[in-house]
Amino acid sequence: MPFVDIDQISALVREHAARFGLRHPTAAVAGRVPSWVPFGLQVRRRRGGRVLVVDPRFGDLSPAEQSAMVAGVMTAMAYFPAYLRRLSLVSVPLVLVAGIAGGLMSAFLGSPRALGVLLLFLGWIPAVVLVVRWYTYTVDRAVVETFGRTTLDAAFDFERRTPLKAAHPVRLISPSVDRRVKRLERLRTPSGSPM
Repeated sequence: MPFVDIDQISALVREHAARFGLRHPTAAVAGRVPSWVPFGLQVRRRRGGRVLVVDPRFGDLSPAEQSAMVAGVMTAMAYFPAYLRRLSLVSVPLVLVAGIAGGLMSAFLGSPRALGVLLLFLGWIPAVVLVVRWYTYTVDRAVVETFGRTTLDAAFDFERRTPLKAAHPVRLISPSVDRRVKRLERLRTPSGSPM
């Protein structure tokens, strides 16, 4: 079993938390992370706040990949409130339109209520996809600005080497590594548009 230095990871978590002004997580603990998180890190709520749970698979990563994954998770935590705000702003109008359309169809066309529920769900899916893509690009840019491009490249190398399964929900709604790289390259050119 690979060795994972929880104290060293906790020190890195505290350093990144201070950098982003985060109250939590400020510590790492050993534990099990779901198999769908291949790099073995996951933020979880515990009494007193959130902690970064570290799984033995994290020990299989190179030091550069470990550093990149902790940096990515902490950056994602820093931008998570903005993600929730944007998800609310984007999804509420889409869900309202879908809900009204479903209600009108039920009332005037005699269609089943299940169709209204289906339309609500279908209105929510585009909102989630749009916001997850925005969030991914925003976190990528913030990682580059805060930790440097080599940090993000280490994470990209790991993702290319350990891709999620084709039917994995995260893979279905997130931009691919190649798209993320192209987006970053466009931002570096003078004609690139801001995210």
